[in-house]
Amino acid sequence: MALHLKSLGYDVECASPDVGYYSEFLERQGVLCNSDSRKFDLILISYFIPAEEFTGFRIWVQHDALWDAPVGGIHGYVGISKEALVRIPAHARNKKVVFNGVSPRDYCRVRVSGEVKNVFSLSHSDALNDRLKNLCDRYGFGFLSHNKFTNPSMDIRQSLEWADLVVGVGRSAYEAAMYGRAVLLLDQRSYNGSALSDGLFHENFEKAVERNCSGRKYQLRLSDEEIVNLFQSVGAGCGELSREMALKFLSLPEKASEIFEFYREVRDEYGGDPSLPVRNRGVDIKAWLEARSIGAEISSLVMERLDAWPGLFVFVLDSSGDSGKLQRTLDSLVAVCDWSAKVSVCILSVESESNFAIGQGFRFYREVESAFASRLNAIIEVESFDWFVLLEAGDELLVNGVAKLGLESIAAPDCIAISCDELYRQSNGELGAAFRPAFNLDYLISFPAGMSRHWLFRRGLVLELGGFEVGLGNALELDLILRLINQVGLSGFGHMSEPLVIAEIPDLKDVEDEREVIVRHLQARGYADARILSRQPGRYHVYYGHEGQPIVSILIISGESLERLQRCVEGLLENTDYQNFEVLVVESHPAVRDIHEWLVALSSLGEAKLRLVQPAGHKLAAMLNEAAVQAIGDYLLLLSADVAIVDRSWLDEMLNHAQRPEVGGVGGKLLTAKGKVAQAGLILGLEGPVGRPFLGETLDAPGYMQRLQVDQNFSALGRECLMLPRELYMNLGGLDEEWIPERYLEVDLCLKVREAGYLIVWSPAVQLLLDRKPLAQPSLVEQDALYAKWLPQLARDPAYNPNFSLVMPGGFKLADTRLSWRPLDSWHPLPVVLAHPADTMGCGHYRVMQPFNALREAGMVDGALSVGLMHVVDLERYSPNAVILQRQIGEERLEAMRRIKAFSQAFKVYELDDYLPNLPMKSVHRQHMPKDIVKSLRRGLSYVDRFVVSTDVMAEAFAEFHPDIHVVKNRLDPRWWGGLSTGARRTSSKPRVGWAGGASHTGDLEMIVDVVKGLADEVEWVFFGMCPEKLKPYIHEFHEGVAIERYAKKLASLNLDLALAPVEQNLFNECKSNLRLLEYGACGFPVICSDVRCYQDGLLPVTRVKNRFRDWMDAIRAHINDLDAAAKAGDELRAAVLAGWMLEGESLEAWRKAWLPD
Repeated sequence: MALHLKSLGYDVECASPDVGYYSEFLERQGVLCNSDSRKFDLILISYFIPAEEFTGFRIWVQHDALWDAPVGGIHGYVGISKEALVRIPAHARNKKVVFNGVSPRDYCRVRVSGEVKNVFSLSHSDALNDRLKNLCDRYGFGFLSHNKFTNPSMDIRQSLEWADLVVGVGRSAYEAAMYGRAVLLLDQRSYNGSALSDGLFHENFEKAVERNCSGRKYQLRLSDEEIVNLFQSVGAGCGELSREMALKFLSLPEKASEIFEFYREVRDEYGGDPSLPVRNRGVDIKAWLEARSIGAEISSLVMERLDAWPGLFVFVLDSSGDSGKLQRTLDSLVAVCDWSAKVSVCILSVESESNFAIGQGFRFYREVESAFASRLNAIIEVESFDWFVLLEAGDELLVNGVAKLGLESIAAPDCIAISCDELYRQSNGELGAAFRPAFNLDYLISFPAGMSRHWLFRRGLVLELGGFEVGLGNALELDLILRLINQVGLSGFGHMSEPLVIAEIPDLKDVEDEREVIVRHLQARGYADARILSRQPGRYHVYYGHEGQPIVSILIISGESLERLQRCVEGLLENTDYQNFEVLVVESHPAVRDIHEWLVALSSLGEAKLRLVQPAGHKLAAMLNEAAVQAIGDYLLLLSADVAIVDRSWLDEMLNHAQRPEVGGVGGKLLTAKGKVAQAGLILGLEGPVGRPFLGETLDAPGYMQRLQVDQNFSALGRECLMLPRELYMNLGGLDEEWIPERYLEVDLCLKVREAGYLIVWSPAVQLLLDRKPLAQPSLVEQDALYAKWLPQLARDPAYNPNFSLVMPGGFKLADTRLSWRPLDSWHPLPVVLAHPADTMGCGHYRVMQPFNALREAGMVDGALSVGLMHVVDLERYSPNAVILQRQIGEERLEAMRRIKAFSQAFKVYELDDYLPNLPMKSVHRQHMPKDIVKSLRRGLSYVDRFVVSTDVMAEAFAEFHPDIHVVKNRLDPRWWGGLSTGARRTSSKPRVGWAGGASHTGDLEMIVDVVKGLADEVEWVFFGMCPEKLKPYIHEFHEGVAIERYAKKLASLNLDLALAPVEQNLFNECKSNLRLLEYGACGFPVICSDVRCYQDGLLPVTRVKNRFRDWMDAIRAHINDLDAAAKAGDELRAAVLAGWMLEGESLEAWRKAWLPD
């Protein structure tokens, strides 16, 4: 695609996070991203490659049929098939199927193929390639194979020219078809267990493409004879038919056109602007909001907790007289009052009450707008409520927001006022989200339109202040907030990270009432000469009018580039209006001769403003600390030599904030040479210990909620430009010289500043150029050092919002609602469990997902399921009481577990259902296990507090691995198995005898191969899930596997008169559970099973036999010759399963005890 677009004249760049074959190929083609550009019209993303430093319309291309696409930060989604499209979030607004494209020009055959003489396999499975090679050798076909997964290649055309038929799936099949070759859609994947086929490309493409031409559409399991017959059926013209299909459906120019057509639709929908205030437009906010409801399992806990809530008084101010707007508000309030009788409503309107449908108990006052404040004060004085909020006509109060507010206010008795998140009603009818930071003084003053509405106020404190100020019109709330600040300081202001209100999006305009209120507030704080400027409507910039001219000591590390250092120093001297400063250049690399000579010459000039510091230490922290000791300034400014001065007023702007007594640090907007954002504050916990938001945004970009255009408080700033009072710096001990890595020195310093009670201010009025290469990724050791000291703070940045993800690059993207919606978080009435299933197949369901869901629905735990392990800060943010880790064995997972042990106080449980050290030789899973599985297991188990297994035998086998092993036996989920209709019996002329299993049970099934053959004339064999080719002639029915959610009903529908459960005699099987017996029993099937320890557990009423041909034959004939007795045995087994083996009662309590500390 990239090369095709480049050939058409587009400016195309490709970005890859890794170095390897494909990135090197792209670099040779001149399209690997190597420019400074960070703004594009279209950004195509796949496989979670970070792209947030780039700006433009992001379209996610979903290739994978197994893993879900990301939720936030995406403007549109493309699936390469219908199957891939299913993995795109259901509530995503823009999505489309566009098949993978192949270039007809590049893939154009020279030789027209005829009947098959040569076979070329592009399968990723070595086992399948070996099978095909043996077949070709046996039947006289030439054979080649190429595994592009293990041996990447961008050009297979020479092999395609040689071949007459190609075996492969997906992209490989598309390329072969475009080349004019017959294609057999066949491959073997680990999740299938055996080779699946969709037949021949030219015959089945239009249907097979629905599932990526993967074999998953038709799920044909071809015997060797069937494969050879297909080879031999291919004749002259089949290759040309394949090319015709490829030209019709897969032509790259057409696919590129479809992509661009979709891009234009997305662009037009968003008015050509990819950076509106809400950067989550790939997500339907309405669907997101609907997912945040208080479920039945916790509703009683919530309502009991809310008994202690004093309630909420709601004032509705209707200054427009618009009946439609006011009625919308009243309707929402009726719903809230129906939910809780503790909500009271009072309406102040310029219109008559008779114009509206007023809810029962609502009070109504008709007033002119100028009298609203007086009426509010009168009501506040005589009523007895604790908390109140102001709504405007048109606003909608949200029930779940009010519930969350009640819960959080109970937990914060000292809070004096609370701000909340809110949703904005946009012109196109969609909802946008305003996820605000916690109390943020500078952001509030600079952007009151976005930060001062819909606060919750305590009635008593408002009375102490004398109520609302009369005559302020549009600034009533802002004035009250600022007067509260003047009265009590900066503490006591809370924030609820949950939308409380749906409101109209605020107009960005200058409001004289707001300016007046802000000036009055500043004068009360001692800034008599403060002025308010507005560089853009509704976004204010305060000049505090300081009188002093303090000395600023600018500390510059010399670095290794004389050119950059000279540019920085000369710019300071020549392009800075404020001149009361000194420059201390710290020689960090004395061996760099040209820099050393320049510095020595500079110091010999005797220039008072310039001093050379030649430190004794070599660590960056020690060098800067030594320079700070030598400095004479009132303020220190850490400045990178990579910075260039581009605005003469920059130092005045820094001092404008630095001289405020409540401020401990100041930074500004650093830009690249092309005017793109290089740094605009730091977000704690983003993509690791700390991340940089807004990278690559344009100079005039607003950022999320205008955050690139207004002053605000951050928790940390970069040391490229960081000013702070010298006295504070020295009192805090300067930069940490012992424990904090150089990478994070300024983060540690800023957190110490904040911990000491000071604000850190970022101002876009400070603009400098930053000219340097991108920073290298921090090491795990560096990250861990910062986590060890500041993890709780890193996970809860007050300048961010818990509804935003810490994983999505660039920040300001919605987090998974399952993790961010925490209604019980303010008082934790239930233990919080974070459960990580190893898969979403059978094992993941039975051992983690079903027990967790059952415990949560029973009101026994709170928490969430997550397939992927959380990063350190996410885990700290979620703060579970217990973490459940199922079958985590890969190196990446083990490293994550090490960090979980190091940084989480949660109780850690390792869960395992199979004896992995002894997988059967014929198991398809052997190839996916680490070579030294015992070592991996021991390492993983060293990181946890408890080891949970499914059987006593397994506990015995692992006795030396962990000191605390609990056995929790498998149980059946009553939601799937409890009300199951038992299968009908005697539905055929012969008894129906069945087996259910998958590819991992190949060795078990081989125990009864001769039995199946021997009884083929006496019974109807029914196989479900898997059937070896050699048994297909002997069976009556074969049923493909189904999704696990449908497994129970499908199994019951087989109407078996008898079910078999053979297993090999080995340690792996002895450690297994009796799960298959339970499943058969829930369906009412009588069972014959191998007499192996796994099936001796529980003494279920089944027939156990030795793994001998005669024993199996005798037992089966005994059952089929007395079907009445067999049916009775099935009923007895079902009764036993339902009575003692369901996931409920004591069995559920056993899971809770195993997952939580004693």
